[in-house]
Amino acid sequence: MANLGDFTFNSGGKTKIVANISLKFKNSKDSFFSSGSAKEEIQKRGVILRNAIIDTMMDNHGVKTNSDKIKNELLHNINSQLSQATATDIYFNQFIVQH
Repeated sequence: MANLGDFTFNSGGKTKIVANISLKFKNSKDSFFSSGSAKEEIQKRGVILRNAIIDTMMDNHGVKTNSDKIKNELLHNINSQLSQATATDIYFNQFIVQH
């Protein structure tokens, strides 16, 4: 598990979303590296992964945490930035929508 921290999104108009997001990951099946390398890659690419999350969330107005669509999109966009690790699930530790 890796916590990617707090996010604040201005979802258009007066809607603001505050979220804390974690992801579950494992070594890529094509990776010859040890399990520690997956964790290292997540840590090294933290800024890039946060950017992928922000881009995805900003493209999805009216997002809900239980939406399979948004979770699948987040996983796809995160995994496109990784080579040694694979994100397998997204968890919203906090999700507040303010209007």
